[in-house]
Amino acid sequence: MKRLIIIVVSFVLFAGNSVATDSAAPHKYKSTSKATALSTYGHLVPIGLGVAAIGYGSGRESGQSPWLIAGTVSLAVGVIAGPGAGHAYAGNNRRLWQGIGARVAIAGLSALMIAALESGGDESGGNFEIQPGLEDYIAGGFLLISVVLIEHSAIRDIKDAEKSARDFNRNCGPKKLSVAPAFYPDQTAAGVRVSMRF
Repeated sequence: MKRLIIIVVSFVLFAGNSVATDSAAPHKYKSTSKATALSTYGHLVPIGLGVAAIGYGSGRESGQSPWLIAGTVSLAVGVIAGPGAGHAYAGNNRRLWQGIGARVAIAGLSALMIAALESGGDESGGNFEIQPGLEDYIAGGFLLISVVLIEHSAIRDIKDAEKSARDFNRNCGPKKLSVAPAFYPDQTAAGVRVSMRF
């Protein structure tokens, strides 16, 4: 009987004192709204600045205005890399490079198609004939299709930045070590239960 009282008293005393410690350094969670905001603004702000710089530079008299070059670079950064900023923040570099690669591939293929169309064929005599004036419409169609595909990729990256932050928070959470008193009735003994959560 004395043994049972000691077990119950020790269980009551230690039950509220279970210890939980982090086995790693303090973990900083990634904000889902910040990831989305970084992707959104990383896409829209450089595009807006690029369009403004190109507009300002095209009013200049010199053909190679630094404003045109800076605007083109800013526009390219906003279109190609900007939507992946939230993925970079959330540590999902694979998704960042997948989005950049898709947008570069779309832009490159479109540029090749338009260049081939404008050149009218190769120099080895394999020219193809297109009705005069029609190549501008076809080039415009390629350009429109590439813009739609690039923006679709950018919007998908912006939308999925929140998921990257949630995945980071779920997968990289702290490990917990818990120590609590326990009673084992099959052995009629008190003990300590240690559990670890990954």
